Amino acid sequence: MKYRVVAKEAFSVAGVRAVTEQPGGVWDIIKKDGRMQQMQRDAQGQPVTLGLCFGFDCTGRNDNMVGFVVAEEVPGYAFYAFPPSDWVVLKAEGKISDGVLYKTWQYIHGELIDRQVICQREVPTIEDYQVWNEEADYCRVEIGVAVV
Repeated sequence: MKYRVVAKEAFSVAGVRAVTEQPGGVWDIIKKDGRMQQMQRDAQGQPVTLGLCFGFDCTGRNDNMVGFVVAEEVPGYAFYAFPPSDWVVLKAEGKISDGVLYKTWQYIHGELIDRQVICQREVPTIEDYQVWNEEADYCRVEIGVAVV
């Protein structure tokens, strides 16, 4: 699997954050309760495509956030400011039903982090859902892992 290293300046994300039973569970919550549409209006043209993962607790619950890039805090939304950092970026692209996103994460953990090819910073990982079409069974997601 190919990856690239990208240097990014500091940036911030506003969005909806929650601890959920399943990974990335905030997506389902905001789609069902209408907050996705509200976020799209409040994002003022920024795409609402970012999924942040703050980690998992000992029971497997996922602290995660769905959001958009902002210059400053937005009232009513959670806020996270990323420091300047180098990021290892991989693309998960293909059939959703084939588990392409899961397989990419397996590679990141099994081949890059566990083998100490990269050293992850203590900041959330980011998934940028550029395309997620369940009807067509196709996705293109860029995964970013901040590294030391």
